[in-house]
Amino acid sequence: MILLIILLVCSSFGMKMDGGGVIIDSVLPCGVSTWEHTSGPNAGVVKCLASDDSFFYAGVDDAGVYRASKNGGSWMPINQGLPERYVKALLTKDSCLFEGGGDYGVFRSTDHGNSWNAVYYRLPSVISMGSLGGYVFVGTAIGVIRSADNGNTWDTTKNNLPPVAVRAIVSIGTWLFLGTNQGVFRSSDNGLHWLQSNTSLTHVDVRSMAVHGSKLYAGTAGGGVAVSIDSGINWSAGDFQIADKVVPALIVVDSVLFAGTNQGVCRSMDDGKTWSLTNMGSIKPAIFCLLTDNDLLLAGTWGLGIFETSDFGSSWLSINKGLQSHDILTLFAYGDLLYAGTSAGGVWRTEKNGLNWSLANNGLTNWQVNALAKCGNYLFAGTRVSSFFRSQDSGKNWNPVNMGQTNEFLSICVDSPFVFVGTGGGGVFRSTNEGSSWSSANIGLTEGIVNAVITSGSTVFAGTLGGVFRSNDRGLHWVRVTDTLLDTWIKCLAFNDGILFAGTYTGGVLRSDDSGHTWQSVNNGLPAGRIESIVINNSSLFTCINGKGVFTSSDDGIRWIAMNEGLYSLKTISLASKNGELFAGTSKDGVFKYSFCGLPTKAGKASQSANRTIKLSLANPISSLTKFFCDPGEEKSFEISLFDIQGRLVWHKVYAGVGYHAINLTKITNGLYYVRLNTSTASLHKSIVLIR
Repeated sequence: MILLIILLVCSSFGMKMDGGGVIIDSVLPCGVSTWEHTSGPNAGVVKCLASDDSFFYAGVDDAGVYRASKNGGSWMPINQGLPERYVKALLTKDSCLFEGGGDYGVFRSTDHGNSWNAVYYRLPSVISMGSLGGYVFVGTAIGVIRSADNGNTWDTTKNNLPPVAVRAIVSIGTWLFLGTNQGVFRSSDNGLHWLQSNTSLTHVDVRSMAVHGSKLYAGTAGGGVAVSIDSGINWSAGDFQIADKVVPALIVVDSVLFAGTNQGVCRSMDDGKTWSLTNMGSIKPAIFCLLTDNDLLLAGTWGLGIFETSDFGSSWLSINKGLQSHDILTLFAYGDLLYAGTSAGGVWRTEKNGLNWSLANNGLTNWQVNALAKCGNYLFAGTRVSSFFRSQDSGKNWNPVNMGQTNEFLSICVDSPFVFVGTGGGGVFRSTNEGSSWSSANIGLTEGIVNAVITSGSTVFAGTLGGVFRSNDRGLHWVRVTDTLLDTWIKCLAFNDGILFAGTYTGGVLRSDDSGHTWQSVNNGLPAGRIESIVINNSSLFTCINGKGVFTSSDDGIRWIAMNEGLYSLKTISLASKNGELFAGTSKDGVFKYSFCGLPTKAGKASQSANRTIKLSLANPISSLTKFFCDPGEEKSFEISLFDIQGRLVWHKVYAGVGYHAINLTKITNGLYYVRLNTSTASLHKSIVLIR
């Protein structure tokens, strides 16, 4: 059977070395190079924490359950058997680990999270868990259920308990307490009957609870922390000296009371009478949960993962290795720096190709970063809900930019000193002075949601949910140029040697050779799916589809080839290239990188030879047993390598001298391959079809 993927009629190809210049058709991955996972960014939105004798467990928003050894190991996801990743509650009891969240109910693991099984399927809106004696209690948005046999059977406990959101479950002796949106409820019979206990509790929206000896603490929404010394019958409030008095987390370590707030972790040494903010550094993250384990206190944060302290909050250490759970919404490469804008962790950057990531959030008040770009000495960050920022020190510090805009900022394009910003409802804004002042630029632009902006000289293109618009006067006036397209929902735009490409939500990649006047679909080799990003690297195109991975084209989209070897997460949603490497940002799996062979350029330096041609003549299609002619120029030897369409090396051999040489590919299957000729000073490659 003949497998003919693409018929290529070229029978010979060469590389001309002309006065030190090199001409190469496209970029080919080096040798057996594959995608490599970088070291970050390490962080996430941590909703709940738990521990047993051997492990810490973390419930990470939209990423499931993670586990780390208490001996200092990395975090790793443990989601086998969990149907969704919205974890809001964790509990360890006996040899069981319980998980709840979303609408799929309660799940149990008896092997430290290696596998999970449903023990209460389709229980809606689990938000808390606790235990007392032999019982497991699960709080939901409408009440509480209990199990006396570690989850094998369940019953409800509704006597005198209205439909309330149960956010916290704690106990003192035989008394069980619920913190709810209608105050505190208590039970002395394992939840069969309930009494409301709100006397002098001025704020009844209770978000968290803690106990110390016979004392009971309640963290509220707006009233700080209340204290009861008589098992919840009466309450008193301390002097909670924090501006935002919402307390989602409470815990006691020895006799010290800790409260998690939207400004970090607060500490009280006198039973909640007075409070001080612990030292979590210049960036004070919002706290979702707290956990104590022997002498350690762990804090789960919004966007920055997990911190620990062993000195009662005097110093904190980030413990996020392996916790790569953000969506990497945008990647931006400039010089030696690579920036990642995340869904909830703000901006991260690395100076050495992803080996070491650091947080770059000082001054950012919104940590969902949709777009990054640089103009002159300024780095710009577009975030959600009316927040746009500018940095003069490569992202170390940020200052807000006021455009009078309340919409989300989705895209940024720079053509210094011009800066164009696409918004989520307000169209395009323009600056003519590197972002010092801004004005609306929407005459003729009838669509408000602008996912992409790109420039070519004085021409600006905007990709919207109503097609592509073009401005010939740097954004002052616009005209729609995609009236005939079947899919006008545009996600991204790119230019390559005068050709305009548009990535769509459902129609794949579109191409225009005449500045948007006419369009054609160029999807040969691309699977169905939303085109998340298109980038250019030495005249080759790279695109990514969430759930399908990364694809490349060296002929302006005529054909696409998957390049996913080593990319174990295909949930790719952003791309960037720098210094001979391609970077892919994923959903919940961090950033990957791919290295190329020196990034050949059309006028780059090669050897000192002049007016010499390296020639390789090879039939195409090629049979498994054949001969080829090669003149390696001044080189005495050369290497021929064969790669499959995913960049994997499948065959290679070293030859010497000018002339005809035999090639034996009888062990290689039919298909499309890349052939590469390597000498010590140059690399030449082309596509061939093998037919046995």
